[in-house]
Amino acid sequence: MADTTDNSKWVRCIVLATKRDGMTQEEFDTHWADVHGLIARNYPNVVRYSQLRLKGRGVVSDLPSDDKLPVHGIVDFIYTSAEDIPNIWKSPAGLAGVEDSPNFLSSVSEFYVDEHVVTDHLGIGALTSHELISEPLRYP
Repeated sequence: MADTTDNSKWVRCIVLATKRDGMTQEEFDTHWADVHGLIARNYPNVVRYSQLRLKGRGVVSDLPSDDKLPVHGIVDFIYTSAEDIPNIWKSPAGLAGVEDSPNFLSSVSEFYVDEHVVTDHLGIGALTSHELISEPLRYP
């Protein structure tokens, strides 16, 4: 079993998702939550998968804004390690997720990131050192 208390190998990936042409935001959100979310729940080697659903867009008045930036949802992945990532997409759940993607997505952009916490008033932590409730699935 993976040692999930040692987060030194964890990899964080932010994915910007664009909905399929002709689909409303509501249709996108529903499919993403009710179909794709159930598939993603079973991705192996994933410590955390969060769907960040858009509620609106804000503007910082002093800076230019790109209102046409085609982002309809954001995924926050935390993988067990960089070495484990390829196995996700070879697993039954990973293959099902890839197969489902064209049903609601037109494109995705992945960004592998390191988080630099400036403020954490809730004490949640970026890659929390709190013990996880369950072990991530391992494949194969």
